[in-house]
Amino acid sequence: MSTEVVHTVQYLKQRAGFPVGRSLVVLGLSRSTFFRWAKTGGKEPCLRQQAPKSHYLLDWEKQRIIDYKKAHPEVGYRRLAFMMLDEDIVAVPPSSVYRVLRNAGLSSRWTSCGPTSPRGFAQPTRPHEQWHTDIAYLNIIGSHYFFISVLDGYSRAIIHHEIRTDMTTLDVQVVIERALESLPPDMPRPRII
Repeated sequence: MSTEVVHTVQYLKQRAGFPVGRSLVVLGLSRSTFFRWAKTGGKEPCLRQQAPKSHYLLDWEKQRIIDYKKAHPEVGYRRLAFMMLDEDIVAVPPSSVYRVLRNAGLSSRWTSCGPTSPRGFAQPTRPHEQWHTDIAYLNIIGSHYFFISVLDGYSRAIIHHEIRTDMTTLDVQVVIERALESLPPDMPRPRII
């Protein structure tokens, strides 16, 4: 619409000698709006692009950060920033390094410390592969007892249990032997942990 208005007002001025001010009064358009439209060729004003700032990272700096990260994948973004500064590759703050790496899909906020070591033991894959012993302290009306149980490592079901007055190695061995007696004779002996 602004293009048509500018062309019409200019046409009336050139062909009929009709003053621009009068045309604008008839149209109900302010002078500043008309001359702004005329200056832009009748185009609607678009949002201005942000002018690049002097502190923005250049493309070659971003590429060097990415290349350095690929050469040192185990290093986190903070340490990477200072390593690049020490080696005169680029001088950028850690936050900029993080932003570049995140946009390139090369970094998470935290870098893992290598492969994680397995914690504990391998979980059993079938029943009666591993058995575990568990001992709990019981206080029944002022008397001290020990609840000794043997659990299946796969299903966590109690295979055998006894309440004993002592918690010695012999007591635990007796409970384990009685649990083993409950197994069918053709079944292999489970690993006891």
